[in-house]
This record gives sequence, C-alpha cells and structure tokens, in this order.
Amino acid sequence: MNRRRGISLIEMIVVIGASSIILMVGAGMLHTLMRSERVATESLVHATNHARLAEQFRDDIHAASNATIEGEPGADYALQITNPNAAEISYSQQGRLLVRKETVATQPPRHEQFQLPADVRIRFAIDESGPQKIADLSWNFADDDTTTNAERAARPPLNPLKIEAVIGKDHRFQEATP
Repeated sequence: MNRRRGISLIEMIVVIGASSIILMVGAGMLHTLMRSERVATESLVHATNHARLAEQFRDDIHAASNATIEGEPGADYALQITNPNAAEISYSQQGRLLVRKETVATQPPRHEQFQLPADVRIRFAIDESGPQKIADLSWNFADDDTTTNAERAARPPLNPLKIEAVIGKDHRFQEATP
C-alpha cells in the first residue's frame, strides 16, 4: 500500500484561501465594532453635555430677575441674564461651543463651555404672552446655501433640542417689599 506523506499544493492553497477569508471577515467585524463604539461614546458625551447644559440653563433662568436677547442670530447673538445678587450671565455661541459667562462684581469672570454638534445653530427666545415669562434655548442644524445634499446626508442623526424655563421661578414666593 502506498502511503501519502505530506500535503499537496492544492490542499495548501485551499487552507490559505479559507484562512484569508476568515481574517477578512474578522477585520471587517473589528472595524464595525470600533466604529460603533466611537459613535456610542460620542452619543454619551453629547447626552451628558446636554443634560449639564439643561440643568445650568434652567437654574440660571429660574434665579433670574430679568433676561434679554441681544443682537440677531449670528456673530453678536447672546442671551443676557441678570440675577438679584448682581450677577450678570450671558450665553453665546462661538463656533461649536456654547459659552456661558458669569460676571459678579467682586469676583473674576467665570466661563463654562458646552460642546455642540457640528453645523448646529443656537436660538434664544423669550415668551411674554402668558402670565409668566418663559425663556428658551433651542438648536437645529444650520442649513445655508453652502451646505450640499451630500453633507446633509452625512450628518449624524440629531434631535432638535429645546430647553424652556420660567424666568424668576425661584422668586415667586418672595413677599413684595413696600
């Protein structure tokens, strides 16, 4: 009986081909896994940032004695808030950042920044139609003439954000002084 020793060239090619297919599928899955992890991390960072912004904005508006909008949406657009303790707070957009600046007469100014998604435009509004003044901060994508359809399609999904708060809510139970 003739015994075979070793492996043939055909067998070796089949093994190399099968292992290369397995490696390609594994590399593709690893790439997909890393991309989904990056997207999940970005979503978590944005969600945490949005929650922090909403809490800070509501606290500022509830403690405010007055709030005004200065400028038009664009370069010098800001929400100015005055507190009874002589603090001046302003919210303004600077590129991909929403900057909160708090100025108290006896202390150095305090800055806080909130990261915004790309191509987002901030809007401020004050509604005085009801019994209480309501301030809101909202955002949506800034679509201008230079934004192409391909850029719009490549954007990550973004839910519009709207934060509303009653101006001076923390002072509603204080007695009026004569």
